[in-house]
Amino acid sequence: DEICALVTRYPGTCQQRLSFRWNEGEATRELYPLSMLCCLQPTLDVVEAVYKANPKAVMEKEKMRGSLPLHYLCAFEASYETVEFIHSKN
Repeated sequence: DEICALVTRYPGTCQQRLSFRWNEGEATRELYPLSMLCCLQPTLDVVEAVYKANPKAVMEKEKMRGSLPLHYLCAFEASYETVEFIHSKN
């Protein structure tokens, strides 16, 4: 998978928060790529690669609402396997 290869080659891209805006006019949030990815019903292999690149991101709360990557996976109906993987890392 291309995403996994890129994350493996450039793990630093997963180690910084990026600006993310849910809706026009809404405040910008600073999220690690793991949290952003969890909003997109990601595959388990991609989540594993991004987690490996920045394991601490799994416990980093989004400042506005206090959401963790696990919350985003559940809210956006990710696969059971993906939710189980992230839950096991909390």
